[in-house]
Amino acid sequence: DLREKIKLVKGNQVNDNILLNAKNIIRNFYIEKGFYNTLVNIKQKDDTTIANHVILYIDITKNDRVKISNIQIIGSDIVKEKKLANNENTSLKKNKFLFFKTSGNVKLRSAMKDTKIKHWYRLFKNSRYIEAKYQDDKKKVIDKLNEHGYRDAVITKDSVYTTGRKTLGVKIWLEHGTKYYFRNITWVGNTKYNSDTLTQFLGIKSGDIYDQSILEQRLFVDQNSLSSLYLDNGYLFFSITPVETQIINDSIDLELRVYEGKQVKRGEMVGYSGNTGHTTGPHLHVSLYVADAAKMASKPSVSCDGRIYRLPVAPINAYLDAMYYLPPTNSSMFK
Repeated sequence: DLREKIKLVKGNQVNDNILLNAKNIIRNFYIEKGFYNTLVNIKQKDDTTIANHVILYIDITKNDRVKISNIQIIGSDIVKEKKLANNENTSLKKNKFLFFKTSGNVKLRSAMKDTKIKHWYRLFKNSRYIEAKYQDDKKKVIDKLNEHGYRDAVITKDSVYTTGRKTLGVKIWLEHGTKYYFRNITWVGNTKYNSDTLTQFLGIKSGDIYDQSILEQRLFVDQNSLSSLYLDNGYLFFSITPVETQIINDSIDLELRVYEGKQVKRGEMVGYSGNTGHTTGPHLHVSLYVADAAKMASKPSVSCDGRIYRLPVAPINAYLDAMYYLPPTNSSMFK
């Protein structure tokens, strides 16, 4: 609520600083909503009912929302406002384990998802200036540069200026810094799979552009990530930690530290318990023990009103413990 934001409380002292602060808060409130040309005028009138008191009249003229007429990205000989030339990560593009394609260009302006230039053909994308979204989009410009190896990229300054009664211009000055590449990638702690197999599955080789987001996707996020390779084969204790061991000029050495842990097996259910009076509803506690049986993948195991996926594990005693919250049922049987 705007009244709460300006913090003008009846009985408090009124001075120029308080009024100026209130005007700035009000104007910024409307700027964040796209009304960049908002005008605020605060008038004082003596209160005839109480001595030494005034009545404040706040007049707000929002005017029209403004749109962006121009965006300039300045400060590098290789940044050409729209595109940044870049070689493709050919090993990523050709790797049989991957399902995405890399782009040969960085489109810096297109990285700004919510800060767009006004065009007659832009029907479905808003070109209004929204301060909060603009701040987010500046971060996305840096993220885009990071994805293409410029991990030291910074925005040194930026400016938003009036170009017309209903339009604004945006200028962004940046320094991209050095473009980095992967150099040596080594593995530590792996016994289930040899290093060559893991490197092929990772899909990143020496000479590829250093992209932290691609590294994280291949290790943890993708459906066929390195983590999935282990987890889907019963290594539910698995973890991997990437460590940059050396940076020489524009090249980064990476050590991937693997903890495989025990391979969880399908075994007997050693116990379960339930409590229909639990504060969040009926629940079931299941414990499975590592036994000399078939390996247990991370996806199937126990079924109770659906599949249980990636069960949490207690690695100290090799028990596989999970808590499930079940809907009420007339049956006392566990399936």
